[in-house]
Amino acid sequence: MKRMWARMAWTVALGVALALNLSGLASAGQAAPEKIKFQMDWVIGGKHALFYPAVEKGYYREQGLDVELLRGTGSRETVLSVDRGLVDFGFADAGTQTLEVARGAKARVIGIVFDEQPLMFIVLKESGIKTPKDFVGKRYGTAIASMSGALFPGFMRLNQIDPAQVKMMNVEIASTIPALFAGQIDITSGYSNSGLPIAWFQGVKEGKEVVSIPAGDFGLDIYSNGIIVHPQTLEKRPEMVRRFMQATYRGLKYAAEHPQEVLDTLMARHPEIRNKDIARAQFREALRNFLTPAAQKNGLGWMDPAKWKLTRDVIFEGYKVDKTVPLEEFYTGAFLPVVKLDRFPKEFLEEKVFGRY
Repeated sequence: MKRMWARMAWTVALGVALALNLSGLASAGQAAPEKIKFQMDWVIGGKHALFYPAVEKGYYREQGLDVELLRGTGSRETVLSVDRGLVDFGFADAGTQTLEVARGAKARVIGIVFDEQPLMFIVLKESGIKTPKDFVGKRYGTAIASMSGALFPGFMRLNQIDPAQVKMMNVEIASTIPALFAGQIDITSGYSNSGLPIAWFQGVKEGKEVVSIPAGDFGLDIYSNGIIVHPQTLEKRPEMVRRFMQATYRGLKYAAEHPQEVLDTLMARHPEIRNKDIARAQFREALRNFLTPAAQKNGLGWMDPAKWKLTRDVIFEGYKVDKTVPLEEFYTGAFLPVVKLDRFPKEFLEEKVFGRY
């Protein structure tokens, strides 16, 4: 009997040892995904739905990456987080990144997302303001230290208007829309994929129609948000960067081709986003900024050297940067995969929000 129990114990021990050995071999053959921090430009909103397919569909996992999407507190802070090595990648405004690079930060755009400039000047229809020439004699309210504030004088000069003919008023960003509807200012500004839908919503509530004047249609055709990374990461971990970009732009393509599904995913992941109509409008506008003719022709994220030169020159002029910085310090397309749409989301882009816009 003792021999039988001894034989059984030996058999069980052998089985356990074999199982552990096979488990160890499997683990050695399949390394754990590399953890990556990807910081957004602001609080998660409708426009950020673009980035969820790469996570939800497992595209990053397929590339051996475990990517965490982090909310931001402004493009400047995202650029500085990349510069300081606090995060691996960022999603930030190219104009802000250009300015911070001129000030010494190390952050390079490796793929554009918002090819179309989303900055809008926002007015009420009752004001009669339709073009920048109508700004003369009016009150423009924004945070003067913000990008929209700093670029405004240059924008006026681009349109052959003396900036002194417009009264600039320093208004906190969160207070600009209320100030507009209260009649305290005549003009403010906001991005089509963030602040503008909030103005639309307020207009519907108050029975007033909002008019937006695209800055890009009047000379300010510069790049907006893109994917940024530290140059040292490009040098030391180039293959990881390529895998990240492959998964990211595969996800961006999925978002463009399945907008309603992706928006539903965002809302499920972030129940704190309470107004679905605002989120939908923000995402719709983000897709318009993303899916430009240039992006459709050359591939999502494609960057034009001439447009980058204009971006640098406009930012330098607006912020009085008196130095020479070559374009290669700001961007590179060397890590960008060629990804093109198979299906354009025409119906989603044409659908009105709030029954009007």
